Amino acid sequence: MAALRIGGGTAPTPHLQNVVVTFRIGLAKVDLRRLACLVPWIEYDPRKFAAATMRLASPRSTCLLFGSGRGVCTGAKTECEARHAAYSY
Repeated sequence: MAALRIGGGTAPTPHLQNVVVTFRIGLAKVDLRRLACLVPWIEYDPRKFAAATMRLASPRSTCLLFGSGRGVCTGAKTECEARHAAYSY
């Protein structure tokens, strides 16, 4: 993508830094407390936040899983990485 001209100078070329995806796991209700006890890389503290937090090293991303069965993945650099991260959780 070519640099944009604004006024007399050139603006930086935009590029993707963070791709966010949302998904459903197909369950109407998820017991986040039990899930956090069974899976060691899941953090869940309902006093801090209403979702369980999961992190992946590759692709480097973070997922929030809510009790409703919906999830939000952030941190991926491309759409393909974001999709891979969502399926990995």
